[in-house]
Amino acid sequence: MAEKEDPVKLHKDGNTLYELGKYEEAKENFLRASELYLKTNNFFDAAYSLFKAGECAFMLKDYEKAVEHFLKSAELSFSKGFDRFGVS
Repeated sequence: MAEKEDPVKLHKDGNTLYELGKYEEAKENFLRASELYLKTNNFFDAAYSLFKAGECAFMLKDYEKAVEHFLKSAELSFSKGFDRFGVS
């Protein structure tokens, strides 16, 4: 039986990978965590995971993707009325 993906673990592992400078792997974790959070209507954590993916893309000098992830995070945050990160 396949192990169920845990968005909390993916996000936590993404943070660890980020700290180790493994930005591409971290970005993949954050994007997958965001997808899983969205499936459970956890928009707050989905937006934060997208923001973290944007930080990874920025560190990889993929500025176009960074902007894309930041904008998706901001749009999701704004649409749900979140402002705790200063994202929206």
